[in-house]
Amino acid sequence: MCDKTLFSNFLDDLGLVYDKEIPVALKRLYWEDLGHLSNDAMGAAVKAHRRDPQRGRFFPRPADLLAKAGMGNCPLTADEAWSIALQSFDERVSVVWTAEIETARAMALGVWREGDKVGARMAFKGAYERAIAAGGVPTWKLSVGHDPEQRIDAVKQAEAAGFITTQQARHLLLPQPKLNPTMAAVAGLITGKVVDTLPPNEQTRQFKKTAETALAQAVSRRQAEETKQAHIRQLQREEMAKKKAAIAAIIKGTQAAKPQAAAQRMQGAIPA
Repeated sequence: MCDKTLFSNFLDDLGLVYDKEIPVALKRLYWEDLGHLSNDAMGAAVKAHRRDPQRGRFFPRPADLLAKAGMGNCPLTADEAWSIALQSFDERVSVVWTAEIETARAMALGVWREGDKVGARMAFKGAYERAIAAGGVPTWKLSVGHDPEQRIDAVKQAEAAGFITTQQARHLLLPQPKLNPTMAAVAGLITGKVVDTLPPNEQTRQFKKTAETALAQAVSRRQAEETKQAHIRQLQREEMAKKKAAIAAIIKGTQAAKPQAAAQRMQGAIPA
């Protein structure tokens, strides 16, 4: 339940923003509808309404604030979720998302990397809609990108949108535990970005060298396979062109033979 004094202050702040006097009777009605919210939820709802480009132009009714307070408890639409997943394809960017968005993004990642953005979006939407069909309250979490400073903006945006409360935002902005150096190197190998986070000793330098060699070999094998497939496709095209040329020659020869045969038949029909 929200603290009554704080609740009254929230409404007074809204009055200042919207140039509206908030009498005690109006506060009592708003308290009946919104008093059950926590301090953080009420504060987040007020902030989210102020920043809403559409509804935020008008003084909020209780239903407006209830909707904002409940945003973090309701799954996003597939299009809204896709807009978050879209940002995450840039590995520098941090995003605040749910397990359902993360799962659907993983399903679409391969298609995205192949350059098929429309197909990736369709794959994501299908996977996301299946994930949220199970029901349940979404749990929001922070996925940190390579740029550690950008995570602050990501958390603030999620708080402003009403996805998370102020308390949740503070929790997400706590210092992140450092990744074990060896695990960081392995993660870099898997993602294709070998990171230099290991202590500078001979063993770790050798590990980094091995990781870089393995990555280079993987890239070389992939390029060789792509070259091989391109050569096979070229041979197939050349073979197809030969077949088409042979068929065209046969058709042309057949068409040329028809007038000659007709002429011979006519000559045979005329008496000497």
